[in-house]
Amino acid sequence: MGPSRFGSTPAQCERGEPHIVCVLGANLRACATFELVADSPYRRAPEHSTDPVFDALWACVEDQWDTPEAHTKILDYALATAKLPELAGRYSAYRDDDARREFASKRVAAITLAALNMLEAARTPKYVRPPWYLVVSAMMIFAIVITFVWATLSR
Repeated sequence: MGPSRFGSTPAQCERGEPHIVCVLGANLRACATFELVADSPYRRAPEHSTDPVFDALWACVEDQWDTPEAHTKILDYALATAKLPELAGRYSAYRDDDARREFASKRVAAITLAALNMLEAARTPKYVRPPWYLVVSAMMIFAIVITFVWATLSR
């Protein structure tokens, strides 16, 4: 198991702590430990968690709230794993916190835009009928070819 674009594997970490994933260099590695996943009222309880990497990245976001790289990494991971609704829910929990309300609202708006961009990219193009003169021209060419083949074979 090699490194991913979201961090290094636990075997590559030099700290030796029981952690889920090493994220964004040495200054954020400590926040990705198992002990920090459930110590905040905004985090999910470990028994309800479905993705330990997502929980570790969210722990990094909470511990390093003013670090834009942490927010970018979790948004990239949520885009890659289709966890945008869960990420938006976690940021929405901070709308009641006066200190983090404005930034959390901006992040929810950014997540909404990312989801809309994903939907737009997945949209199938609208069917466009060919113009009537192309259809008539194709039918006339087909009729001429069939007439020529019939005339050649009936001799």
